[in-house]
Amino acid sequence: MPTLIDSYDGSLDVNTPLTNTDANSKVGHSFVGDGGVLNYCRFSLKKYSSPTGNAIAEIYAESHATAFGTDSVPNGSVLATSDNFDVSTLTTSNSFVSFYFTGENKITLTNGTNYVLVLKYSSGDSTNKIGASGDNTTPTHSGNLCTFYTTSWNYTSGTDLNFYLYKDASSASASPSVSPSSSISASVSPSTSVSVSPSTSISQSPSISPSTSASVSPSSSISASVSPSISPSVSPSAGYEDYTKGDYISIPTGITDLTNSYTTQEYTDVSSVNGVFVSQTTSSNYTIHQFKEYCGSSNMCNLTCVCQTNYLPSLSPVYLQIYNRNSSLWETVGTNNTANVDTNFTLSADVLNLTNYKDNNTVIVCRVYQQG
Repeated sequence: MPTLIDSYDGSLDVNTPLTNTDANSKVGHSFVGDGGVLNYCRFSLKKYSSPTGNAIAEIYAESHATAFGTDSVPNGSVLATSDNFDVSTLTTSNSFVSFYFTGENKITLTNGTNYVLVLKYSSGDSTNKIGASGDNTTPTHSGNLCTFYTTSWNYTSGTDLNFYLYKDASSASASPSVSPSSSISASVSPSTSVSVSPSTSISQSPSISPSTSASVSPSSSISASVSPSISPSVSPSAGYEDYTKGDYISIPTGITDLTNSYTTQEYTDVSSVNGVFVSQTTSSNYTIHQFKEYCGSSNMCNLTCVCQTNYLPSLSPVYLQIYNRNSSLWETVGTNNTANVDTNFTLSADVLNLTNYKDNNTVIVCRVYQQG
């Protein structure tokens, strides 16, 4: 499961607008590599009016004239580029969204070397644009913010960009790989079919990485993609995962495994956010994917689900939930009732204290579902 390289999550004092190459098209923040392999990053974003097109994240080498964290700016060509993120799925309020680095872009960030993490969006205008939040009240990060205006980089002192940057786990991960914190990708239709691509990752700072994709229709069908580390064992330990799915007349109130266990191939299919999904169809009522994950000593996590459905969420919302072992109740931490059919949307939540959600073996349980 991905672990944290660096982050800053301060006040939402200011949003740096990104529009096009005639104004700001990039915003970045300097950081120091730790020898890890690049996995994904997150920015706190919002939209203004109705922007379209894709945003991407980039990694550059860093240079400065005075000192790192004072006047750091990108240097040279792009070292790594993330997969695209559809900005039309953003809301008008700031929330963290994830950008994944795949294939040859999963570079090793040399330990002790300075870099700049950059967010790029150049398909907007003065009205239809996106904003990346930062803290200009009490910024404390050792790096500094910078922006690319028309043709050149400019550093900004007194403001830190809000971001998280993650690397691959160095060994079998003790963090879940449910497609909630990386992203949930759901695809639903009248016969409810939810396709889930979860990949949960837990670390000392929020990091459950799910990616669920649901495809639901009146007779439900959920498909999910989860990223496993070690298959279930009698006594859960680092890397434990237990993914199940099923269709139900009524929504289960407990955490008993669902009807159908993921096969070995299905664990492989959902081992990363790669557009491959696991399907569950139903003619009953609810289509559900449930994910049990070992989280060890970590006491906080982030659940992020990138979903798609072919059954309008306005008619039947898609829910992301986590089970509270203290109250014995499922808690909704994410929902969507506005997305269009066959269009990506994101469900995201930070769980800042896992005390009530871990059992004695430090396992948490999450699920994504839609009613058909």
